[in-house]
Amino acid sequence: MAKLSHTDETGKARMVDVGQKDVTRRRAVASARVRMSPETLEAIKENALAKGDVLGVARVAGIMAAKKVDQLIPLAHPLPIEHARVEFEFEKDALRIRAEVTVEAKTGVEMEALAAAAVAALTVYDMAKSADRGMEITDLRLDRKSGGRSGDFRRADDPRPTETKKAKTMGRIVSINMSGRKGVPKKPVEEARLVPGMGLAGDAHAAPGDRQVSLLMVESIDRARDTVEQRSREGAADGEKLDATILVPGIYAENLTTGEIDLSALRLGDEVRVGAGIRLRVSKIGKECHTKCAIYSLVGDCVMPREGIFCEVLEGGSIRKGDPIERC
Repeated sequence: MAKLSHTDETGKARMVDVGQKDVTRRRAVASARVRMSPETLEAIKENALAKGDVLGVARVAGIMAAKKVDQLIPLAHPLPIEHARVEFEFEKDALRIRAEVTVEAKTGVEMEALAAAAVAALTVYDMAKSADRGMEITDLRLDRKSGGRSGDFRRADDPRPTETKKAKTMGRIVSINMSGRKGVPKKPVEEARLVPGMGLAGDAHAAPGDRQVSLLMVESIDRARDTVEQRSREGAADGEKLDATILVPGIYAENLTTGEIDLSALRLGDEVRVGAGIRLRVSKIGKECHTKCAIYSLVGDCVMPREGIFCEVLEGGSIRKGDPIERC
């Protein structure tokens, strides 16, 4: 039987002595699901519940929980957390919550990530229970961790795209797009510079945070164009004419339009390389869109909240149209 590190020689509980361990960069990602009715899921998506912004409140609750684990778990160490993030993905019958926590310390942050996912899930329940008391919180689990003596861990059922036959892991930059203000389509440029911790130099969206640079597959734009063309054909008899020719790279205000790589296979914390040395890390999948901006008015719909991803710039440099993009 393996010796438990949280008990002493007499079997009494103790806090593990980490004094002799090395300080290393530790990272953990945990997740949970809140299963609910389609109506409740749609109400959350549309921000239509009585208590208000469910995802916003749950995100803050999860981050707060990550910072208080030493007060909640008896033998957990207090840790100087550097970064905590909580994100949401809408599934067919559930809201999936993913929490990521990083730290430079002598022990890991698995409990912090799990606590963030769990409390965010509980908050979703609290915010939406008046609409659906039958919600279920399930699948609370550690998805991956890195750092420390035990090395890396990744669940077998959370595969990398290279392990998924249908997922394309290498592609190219179809277009680099920039704008001087937010909420409007971006204009393509041949070359630009990605700044670590910021985004595309000179672009209105460049700023620290979890939306430094946005990516959207050109295939998503092509599908949207096909939809518009179909709607235009169906509405011709009523005099409705929709212009599908405006659906080009940059129309959805994405910074990087990609081709051939399957962005939908990427998950929070995954990394991609672009060109010779640029490195990006997925920091947000989709986005909440509570207001219909100029883009929505122009095209009648926006696929970016559903199919776009956002990345932090870990290593920057010059980027050109046609550069390769590859899953790390």
